[in-house]
Amino acid sequence: MTMPPLSLDASRAWRTFTRIAAWSGASLLAACASTPPACTPASVPAPTALATPLEPAGPVGPSAGERQLQAAQQRYAAGDYAGTIDRLHASTDLWADNVQVRSEGYKLLAFSYCVTQRKPACRQAFESLLRLDPRFELTPTERGHPMWGPVFTKVRAEQRR
Repeated sequence: MTMPPLSLDASRAWRTFTRIAAWSGASLLAACASTPPACTPASVPAPTALATPLEPAGPVGPSAGERQLQAAQQRYAAGDYAGTIDRLHASTDLWADNVQVRSEGYKLLAFSYCVTQRKPACRQAFESLLRLDPRFELTPTERGHPMWGPVFTKVRAEQRR
């Protein structure tokens, strides 16, 4: 099949079209042939270990308040009840910590006051504890203790009125 002859304008348009097509094709082929080495899988370096390990995301170990509570608990366990009270009163980080840590601090303070025969101070510590955490409960063993069990039970009953 033969094509009909083209007019001069059509002939010129056809040549321009073929030149543009040839130039575009050559440009595309040149771009494909010159892929940068960073894009090839063989040129990507293997991962290496970090020179310094990453820091953990959250705090590690006990907070300052928890450490102060532990120090007071150690004094209590050693029978140094006056030292326990002094330590708890001086523990500023403990009283700025979360509710659980502060609750344990008040409980230990109350126990220490009761053991040293200071029932009004024992009562105040339990009142502070129950204001902080109204749902706080002593364990059955703690509740049955003859020195602080009755004091806590009375403060709890008054609080619920």
